[in-house]
Amino acid sequence: LWLATLGGSTKPLERVASPPAGTQTGVEASIARWLLGQLDDAKLLEAAQAGPQEGQRERLRRVYLHLGVVAARAGRPDAARAHLTRSLELDEGAEPIESAFARSRLKLVQR
Repeated sequence: LWLATLGGSTKPLERVASPPAGTQTGVEASIARWLLGQLDDAKLLEAAQAGPQEGQRERLRRVYLHLGVVAARAGRPDAARAHLTRSLELDEGAEPIESAFARSRLKLVQR
């Protein structure tokens, strides 16, 4: 997911976006479909909110992080700041590398 989010090839995402029937999927499949253009931002956020209440905060944190990185890459600094800030607000320290990455990306889009 991260290579595509950072601008790399999306070809490997097809497998993640369409897992075999009966396979339990997490938010990764929704992020992959979004990166492939199969979901818009609103549908991606809806997908992160769906499912069990347990884990919803973490799913949303991850989605906002990807939204922020892609917005920054697309030259939309206001959207990038909003998404990255929301990702950090939802952060509970579960993924310290992703948290540090979000903070570093936020610094890049600060005015």
